[in-house]
Amino acid sequence: TVFVPVNNWILVTKDGGENWEQILFPSGNVSCVGWDAQDKMLAACYDGIFRYDALNNEWNDISNGIYRRRIEKILFTTENTILVFSIQKCFRSTDGGESWDKIKIDPTVIANYYPAALTASTGNIFVSASFDNYNESGLLRSTDDGVSWERISVLSNPYNITGIIEDPDGNIFISTYRANIFMTTDQGETWSQVVIGKYGENISCINVDKN
Repeated sequence: TVFVPVNNWILVTKDGGENWEQILFPSGNVSCVGWDAQDKMLAACYDGIFRYDALNNEWNDISNGIYRRRIEKILFTTENTILVFSIQKCFRSTDGGESWDKIKIDPTVIANYYPAALTASTGNIFVSASFDNYNESGLLRSTDDGVSWERISVLSNPYNITGIIEDPDGNIFISTYRANIFMTTDQGETWSQVVIGKYGENISCINVDKN
């Protein structure tokens, strides 16, 4: 199943894009969507975060505990653990979104607008970020389901990371705004550049054919 936010609608396909249905979002334009393996869906806007009740075709506000609510990314890590990211803030729920706790992150870290995020097969969590007043780009990594975070520097320049994906062999790739692609084979300890971009070229996202 794929969910695509478009203004105040969410498009859903369950057959690889052959057919789509539209779900109306109740509170302004959608900033991001997240879903788990059972297709439970959350969506966020500037007013907060909402959970979709497919049985009754309605949305429920689950923003309790989240403040300054400009949410840019929703990431399910386990069945009931959810992380949401806003600029310089991270909130974590361990009960499917019923309640939220703020997670402390290094105050010098600035989360990218519309950050890229990944839960790797190892359980490690990665999210893109900028450091030192946007002078450096890299990742935040958590090895304890989002409780604590460490900084991984990848790029000694201000180019944002636009995508992150893991292949079936456990290699992780990131793409950047300037069309570069980097790879790690050791969960972010070391990186190698596998594609060198050209001036004027950009990569907006990256994906892997897992077949």
